[in-house]
Amino acid sequence: MRCSSCGKEMPAQDLAFCPYCGMKLETAAETEKSAANAGTAGVMDDKTRSAMMRDLLKAQQETNLYKRKELLLKLRGCYPDCFEVEQELLFIGNPRRNKKNAVDYFIIKCYLLDIYLHPGNFTDEIRSSCREEIFGDEQLARCAALSGKGEGYTEEYLKRLCGEYVSLFLQGSAEYGRGFFGLFRDRHPEQTLAVPVGTILANISADGQLSPEHRAMLSRCMYEAFSGTVNGKTLHLDAKLAEAGIPVYK
Repeated sequence: MRCSSCGKEMPAQDLAFCPYCGMKLETAAETEKSAANAGTAGVMDDKTRSAMMRDLLKAQQETNLYKRKELLLKLRGCYPDCFEVEQELLFIGNPRRNKKNAVDYFIIKCYLLDIYLHPGNFTDEIRSSCREEIFGDEQLARCAALSGKGEGYTEEYLKRLCGEYVSLFLQGSAEYGRGFFGLFRDRHPEQTLAVPVGTILANISADGQLSPEHRAMLSRCMYEAFSGTVNGKTLHLDAKLAEAGIPVYK
């Protein structure tokens, strides 16, 4: 049983009120009636879908990712098994830093990929947990099931993950994109971004902890994210990959 208000799972099935938020819980009969009125799980009538999209937009406009996650968890309770809501939850990360007042970029899901650009910045334990979250996240499996695409959804998810990483942490950085979170534009991103992306692809290729299938899929998605960012001008990156003996994923 899940609370329809806060979205949390109940420790028992016979509770009258949620122990987390205090809201009254639906009985089995009420839940069955609600499901009958709304149709099958995840299927909404036009009015309900319109309301869901308005609520989802409000959550997406929240710039504080911790608060955004809270809003999305509430929406999960209101719209069970809704792919759009679950997908937005998938792209919010899980903090790993324990230092007080330290900035934890892991709340940004795509930051997981930083283990391939700066592997020395992370412990073996953190790198291992990042790999597991990239490919073995329960939320990823949930979204794959709701999408109706199954395993095919994984590549779609990786394309967005890589695209967000290139945009935010490469193109938007002073070190690689000659800008700061999009404030400045680099006139030749196909050259400047080829260096970090080449490093990322080299480290993915050398990662024996990933299966060959996952290495190929992640490499392909990162390459496509770079190509899309530089409007297909991949000659500099292709040259670096060829020199290092790394496949070019066209």
